[in-house]
Amino acid sequence: IIDLHLADRQLELANSPFDLAIRRDCQEAQLEYLPLLTTRNLLVCSPEYAAGHGRLQRVEELTAHRVLLRERTRSRSWQELLARAALQLGDLPDIRVLGNSFALLEAALAGWGIALLPDYLVQEPMAQGKLLELQLAQGEPITTPFYLAFYPSVATRLWAEQIQEAMLRQHPISR
Repeated sequence: IIDLHLADRQLELANSPFDLAIRRDCQEAQLEYLPLLTTRNLLVCSPEYAAGHGRLQRVEELTAHRVLLRERTRSRSWQELLARAALQLGDLPDIRVLGNSFALLEAALAGWGIALLPDYLVQEPMAQGKLLELQLAQGEPITTPFYLAFYPSVATRLWAEQIQEAMLRQHPISR
């Protein structure tokens, strides 16, 4: 039986009914980790939002735009991006908080503001012209590595390796 639970918040694997979790870091020493994929986080907005508010070109211009976040006080990807211009989340005056990546995607599509989302989530709407990537002068998009995390056991490792193999066929890890 496969029971899939999707959430943006990290759960404690030890206190859950799950055998595997996807993590963006390898900080829990008692777990084993297998590389899964690396995503590029793209800054996106709808064509309508860009037409009404302009297309920003530098990170510091975010202070004049509505920003769509999962959490008001912490976001590693946003913090990494803002640090390029010596900014912090608190420097953004117009923030809308939505609870997960799917809600952020829908809000960006509806023209509510600018979101920072993984490439796999925005590829299709971008290809359809429903979202625009905002490419900034301050460098490449932020990348996020993801790992499969699990407690050591032969059975769980076999499942993890099958999942890893399937994902690598679809999304080769950048080396």
